Amino acid sequence: MEEEFMWFVRLISTDKEGEQIVERLRLDGISCSEDDDTPLLSIILASSEDSLKHLNMSSLRQNNRQKIVLLQISGIFDIDEQHFFNAILSFPQNDDVYSQIKSFLYCAYNFIDVHSIISVDFRDFYSIISGRKIISMQQYVYTTDVEDALSQLKYDKTNKQDKYIYAIRGAQSQEEEGKQLKTFDKHLSTELCGEEFKFNIVAGEQRQVFLLTATPY
Repeated sequence: MEEEFMWFVRLISTDKEGEQIVERLRLDGISCSEDDDTPLLSIILASSEDSLKHLNMSSLRQNNRQKIVLLQISGIFDIDEQHFFNAILSFPQNDDVYSQIKSFLYCAYNFIDVHSIISVDFRDFYSIISGRKIISMQQYVYTTDVEDALSQLKYDKTNKQDKYIYAIRGAQSQEEEGKQLKTFDKHLSTELCGEEFKFNIVAGEQRQVFLLTATPY
């Protein structure tokens, strides 16, 4: 992910581990809003339930459009006050947590901050991640044919409850956009095993396909 400032995402650390992640993101050129009113998504980084005890939940949501997401950065743990959160997310075991957080922010950037050719709004993005989910991200580059990246995506075809959200970047013209849509439609008809998905077609020089998979638990 190139250097970016994310206007509509706010990161909140609750412990030392979260603070280290936020600082590492800054060093990697990724910073988020510190404004109370602008963000659509407030992401709380927590490694345990104890780290949430000193967090003033009632002060987090400044307006009705904001969503509060708990990102469990040290595996799944029980939470007494689940109703405070619109989404509780964790990563698959043994995954590189920092890389997954960085990828999740990249996904949020593509679906919240970037104006897309085919636009998915925040409600669409939220519909995929809401509730208790294990999320995983895949990201592949291509040079000319988007099928080169789409063909590398992996699916768990035994899990019909998975939800998906895609970002396809790199269209240089309307003709290329049309080709990407046709290729993407063919990919969905042969590979997609779940019924719920959203997608964005994003213009720009960076040619990438990005997939977030959300699995309820």
